[in-house]
Amino acid sequence: MSTLTPVLNLCQKAFLLTRESNRVGDMQGDTRTLAKALQTQLNSFLALPDVQKAMGGQWSLVWGPAVFETQESATSYADNVMYVAASPDRSSYVVAIAGTNMHSDYDKDQEDNDVNTTKLWTAAFPGLPSYGVPLGINPWPVVSTGTALGVNNLLGMTDTLTTQKSLLDFLRSLSGTKTQTLIFGGHSLGGALAPTLALALFNPSGGPLRARDWNHVHVLPVA
Repeated sequence: MSTLTPVLNLCQKAFLLTRESNRVGDMQGDTRTLAKALQTQLNSFLALPDVQKAMGGQWSLVWGPAVFETQESATSYADNVMYVAASPDRSSYVVAIAGTNMHSDYDKDQEDNDVNTTKLWTAAFPGLPSYGVPLGINPWPVVSTGTALGVNNLLGMTDTLTTQKSLLDFLRSLSGTKTQTLIFGGHSLGGALAPTLALALFNPSGGPLRARDWNHVHVLPVA
């Protein structure tokens, strides 16, 4: 990154952070091994002087990274990866979700390609409270089986490196000030999971989080 790079806007910062969530895609290891490797790489990346200049200061890891593997082993690849980074003044938080790992058959065959079947939105996320459907919605909304699978993987993650919390519990601990901005972002597969995860958490018909507890809640997926 050139030292002449100007300070990025918030959308560009979110894209850069979400891109970095894919750094361990070609590595093998169990979930904790890969999470620690990504933690080290992200901390080094965020400390680079040119990155700090572009990002307007040093952003920091505040949740995760967390890794999901459908069959965990020392030779497995990451299937889903997610972390949260905070701005230097803790006014903005980015939930960064990794894209398709081309080393993961699970990603390609199930999360990406399982679009021939769907699940009712009201029952797609069993770990969350039951949803209602707004009046006038007919037929009821559905989500692809593959996307529901990926979002449930993300909801089931626990940050074992720092907070010992799920993403939902971590976001609950932040909400309520009405002064902070929250962004969900991801590329490729992450670009499908980010808006779905955000709507699952902030669903006005029964989601566990409320947009009014934040200054802004944004979704910035990238294809």
